[in-house]
Amino acid sequence: MTEKIIIATEGYVYFSLGSFTLTEADFLHWLGMEPDAFHISGKGVGKPRLNWKITTRRTINPDLPEMIEHIVDRLIPIKDRLIAFKRAYPDLNCQFQIVFWLGTEYVPALTIENDTLLFLGEIGAVLDCDMYNRV
Repeated sequence: MTEKIIIATEGYVYFSLGSFTLTEADFLHWLGMEPDAFHISGKGVGKPRLNWKITTRRTINPDLPEMIEHIVDRLIPIKDRLIAFKRAYPDLNCQFQIVFWLGTEYVPALTIENDTLLFLGEIGAVLDCDMYNRV
């Protein structure tokens, strides 16, 4: 008899704005909102980029539509600021990211409502979904 190994499905959702030239003070001035974190990416390839990031927690058996809604709800109050910031800095990297690792017991639903898609288009965000298989 073979024992079945249970591997958890995990995931999280985040929104980030990134720049090679702007500072933390610039992000705070334009957005008027503290991020959950400032993060530097690209150090390993010699192109460090400062990222202003709003995120959910990494969660076992995630409810991705609820996580997506949570992030959008946090961004709606600064929608006009996001649009103005992106217009002022067209090279600003604007990403809405969905990340999950598939396990053996749970497959998350990935539903993105029309109003969310419209919102992401209005603020100039790229929607990116990274799916990994843990099995």
